Amino acid sequence: MPLPTSLRPLLASKRFWSDYFFITDVADPSPYSPHFEDVTLTFSFGRNPQAQYSLSTSFDSSFSYIPLSFSTPSLREREIAHDDQAHWHPHVLRWEELELICRAVAAADEGYPHPGIPLLFLYRFAPICAGDDVDRIVGMLGSAWKKVLGPGAEREVRRFVERADYTSRGYRWFFEGESDGGYWWIGQGEDAESAAASDDVYTRRWKGAVEKGGWENAAWNELVDEARRVVEGLADGGWDGDAEEGTGLTLTLREHYRLDLWLALTENDRPMHQRAGRYLQLTLKDLLRIFDLGDAGPSGASSTLIDGRSVYTSDHSWVVIWGGLPRGRAIIKQMLWWLVAPLATTLRNGTNYKTLQFNLADEDEDQTEESYLGICVPQILPDCDWLVSHTLPHSLQTTLVSLDVLGDTGKVTGPNEDGWLTVTTADGGELAFNLGRADEAEVKGTGALALRKIKPQASALLHRFMEASGAVLSPVALAAKPLPDRISSEWVHHRVIDAETLHGVLSAGAFEMWVNAERKARDESDDDKW
Repeated sequence: MPLPTSLRPLLASKRFWSDYFFITDVADPSPYSPHFEDVTLTFSFGRNPQAQYSLSTSFDSSFSYIPLSFSTPSLREREIAHDDQAHWHPHVLRWEELELICRAVAAADEGYPHPGIPLLFLYRFAPICAGDDVDRIVGMLGSAWKKVLGPGAEREVRRFVERADYTSRGYRWFFEGESDGGYWWIGQGEDAESAAASDDVYTRRWKGAVEKGGWENAAWNELVDEARRVVEGLADGGWDGDAEEGTGLTLTLREHYRLDLWLALTENDRPMHQRAGRYLQLTLKDLLRIFDLGDAGPSGASSTLIDGRSVYTSDHSWVVIWGGLPRGRAIIKQMLWWLVAPLATTLRNGTNYKTLQFNLADEDEDQTEESYLGICVPQILPDCDWLVSHTLPHSLQTTLVSLDVLGDTGKVTGPNEDGWLTVTTADGGELAFNLGRADEAEVKGTGALALRKIKPQASALLHRFMEASGAVLSPVALAAKPLPDRISSEWVHHRVIDAETLHGVLSAGAFEMWVNAERKARDESDDDKW
């Protein structure tokens, strides 16, 4: 089946693929509705035109549910996997199988050269596992992405590829039984016994699935064998050569760390606002994005009954760090200091759920080269009128570089290739702003503020910017003027401060602010005991 015409203009859009892989959320209303409502992609192959084999997937304009099905001449279409953001079970394809199928599809349809479109739409169902030929896989994907997105998309492509990387989580394929009647299954662990006991792999292809009727092994083996026969009969193996010639995008997979952050909301008689977790998540998510260091989002909360009333006791976030775990952990800790999070806040390994060494009272444990804050304009948007959103209006940069903000002492340079604007002041102060959004067509987002050299003029300039734009600093919750009533009633309390107080806070830094709050909480607790 040829690629639907309505889909073709979207393939060169980085945002389309970011939405497809659930890295970003589809806007409401969906920008894809004018192009399609429902799309089915069927990739067929076979030596006999009257007896075809196929893999197919489909999605709507919101990517709400993405299934994977297969069919053979003897088996009608059978769903074997699905991906969504509620109860996903996508992990079902081995990379050897996926490559054979994509090569066979390329032989059947010259409109689908390999590596290309079939690979990009299907590899969400093929986790990169321990024992896989990672260099070969990354080479294939790099070549396919280059054809679709062209040069200049390396950062986004790396995210798209790393989304499939489960090597650091210990995912592994195992073969069960005799060669003719055996089957492959996926688990998490060094050996079959430990992998079979794990329940963290979301798949329909688990150990015992064949015996219990959950996996059509004979039909699947028939499909893979047919793909192998097709490829063996090709002079070029069904490959157009880009990746083998080294002309694909050069990618190196980074270490992948999944963490669980448990923010204590009640401790030391210093309860936190029930929205504090979301406030932290929105800030952390965008700072990690700006630094190309990871991602974050909500994963739940804990509550208890007090006097017949449900009270939240902790808020839970998932955090993914790529590559630099020490730096990522340091940024997490810095945001918790600014938030004045309770000491009982914990960080856990998201794979084995063991609590990590993570002590908010230890300033030296994790370090960054400079101090950071989030900056945004809190708004209630029409598509989410029950929650406060962080936004970065397009006017922010214009306001920052205006004479009203810079005055006689400020100077702006940039932005550089990573989107950073540097602001210097006559007294030696230096701040850097990154106001880039995940999608320039949307207003949602939190910017990053780097506190490089804190001087009175730099603090005064920042205060003028906050006052002129309505921006606040997060998660420290500082504002230069009162927030609108509806936002202040629904959101974390923001302290309105003058330029001198702002300078004092920034000069002291995140850790000192946290220490002072802890000391005050302890003193008040001791007073209550007496």
